[in-house]
Amino acid sequence: MKNTIIENTNTEPQGIDWDVPMWVTFEDLIILTTGKHSKINFTGTCLPCQSYNDGHYMSDWGKSYFTPLKEPLTIKISN
Repeated sequence: MKNTIIENTNTEPQGIDWDVPMWVTFEDLIILTTGKHSKINFTGTCLPCQSYNDGHYMSDWGKSYFTPLKEPLTIKISN
């Protein structure tokens, strides 16, 4: 398997576009949205953190809690 790098290079987003995948955050959560959403919820995968030690996928994260991730983020996946 070759190395895969996932980055958040948009460090000054104007807001959240729920129709496209993007990084959002709330407290210790960093979530990659999928672009699927309803009026009040969205679908996405949380990176491992204190709240979810192994990460967590959910289809009903509450939109009102989240803001765009403004810090640079680089994830390198390799084996």
